[in-house]
Amino acid sequence: MDAHGVSEGQLSLSEAAARCITAFNRCLQQFTTDTRETSLLEDELARFSLWTFHINVFVEGRASLDHRLREAPDVLGVTLGLLEALEHQVQDCKYFLSFVYVSLFLHTDDFISSTSATLKHVVHVGT
Repeated sequence: MDAHGVSEGQLSLSEAAARCITAFNRCLQQFTTDTRETSLLEDELARFSLWTFHINVFVEGRASLDHRLREAPDVLGVTLGLLEALEHQVQDCKYFLSFVYVSLFLHTDDFISSTSATLKHVVHVGT
């Protein structure tokens, strides 16, 4: 374990949060137009950034969230798991939104059938 209470090979909370921000930014880079989806993603990134700021995720030393949770491995583990889940959800969202964005340039019938197939796959994988 390091000084923050993080086991070797395990991400720190600051690393996991940074990965979430990277995922949000990559998702936002997929879109060049100002759409409702882009606005929603920007809002969620802003909320996440405020959360990281207010609980000192990226602060160094004793004030950092990693340091403060070093003696609470259960809370540390749950928080890390939630951050990893958020990263995966944003990555999945990026995949789905980029699929829809590209599909808009296809013929309408092709778009409807391919979107329907993708939604069925997403629902099937999620169950």
